[in-house]
Amino acid sequence: LFRGKKPEFVFQKVTKGTVVQDVSETGSVKVSEETALGFKNSGRIKKIYVNVGDNVRAGQALAELDTTQLEIELSADKADLEVVKAKKDDAEVSLENAGQSLKNAQASAEEKLKSVYEDAVNVLDDSYLKIYNSFSVASDIHRDYFSNNDQQGRKVADSEDKIESAMNLAKSYQGIIESNSREKIDEALFKVKTALENTRDALEVIRDMAETITYRNVVSSSDKTSLDSQKSYIIAALNSLTNAQQTISAAKVSNKTNIDDAKAKISSLKNQLREGGLYSAQSNQVRAEIKLLENKIAEAILRAPGKGQITNINKREGEVIQ
Repeated sequence: LFRGKKPEFVFQKVTKGTVVQDVSETGSVKVSEETALGFKNSGRIKKIYVNVGDNVRAGQALAELDTTQLEIELSADKADLEVVKAKKDDAEVSLENAGQSLKNAQASAEEKLKSVYEDAVNVLDDSYLKIYNSFSVASDIHRDYFSNNDQQGRKVADSEDKIESAMNLAKSYQGIIESNSREKIDEALFKVKTALENTRDALEVIRDMAETITYRNVVSSSDKTSLDSQKSYIIAALNSLTNAQQTISAAKVSNKTNIDDAKAKISSLKNQLREGGLYSAQSNQVRAEIKLLENKIAEAILRAPGKGQITNINKREGEVIQ
């Protein structure tokens, strides 16, 4: 039998511990993710809060731009917004006043028309009296001096008939009051004007007949003067009636202008105050500018997007960046 060397054993007491194995290698640490940061807007760097190698947390301020000019512009825009609000408030007050002005213009227009039409009725009544007096004088002269057997007498008779027709027409409109109808008064003024013109022409014919060879020394001077006076009264009445027509026309034009101006002002103010109107558009524009500036001011602070370490800073405080 073969007998070898007996094995040797090392005995060790068993205890709890940590197994450690050292590994020695040569190499470099590679950053798993690198982010280049920059401002959204241009400006001058006011402050840099970190240095290379600093560890930062998410949301931490890294640098800040100078926002002095932006804040000045923001204050100006906020002041502009207050101005727009004040103008809108003024426009609302103006709209209320314009509404009252329209009511006043309408009331004034009615009062003015009432007055001028009352004057026109008085002119119509006076015109009737003037034609009536002319008819009386013409009738007396016809009766006292002229015969219907000759041409002059027949012309005087025809003229007297014309004056009588004019008198009857004017009488039919005598005493017209406004409540009957202003259109009726306008009609009366037009027709009585024609009646006055016919009366004037008829008096001229009678006066001419009184100066013919046959009647020149027959008709008395006082009656001839009476004819001349009646003609002057008719002409004065005709002028008064024409003035009444013009006054009514001017009043209507003036009233329409005043009322239309008041309505136009109301319409303009309503358009300015409506949604999408002048003040709404101005307010929206200024608010948009304010929002833009507020965003720029908020974006003037550069913040860390997440937890990490500053590896490089290539700008300095006071430097203008684009």
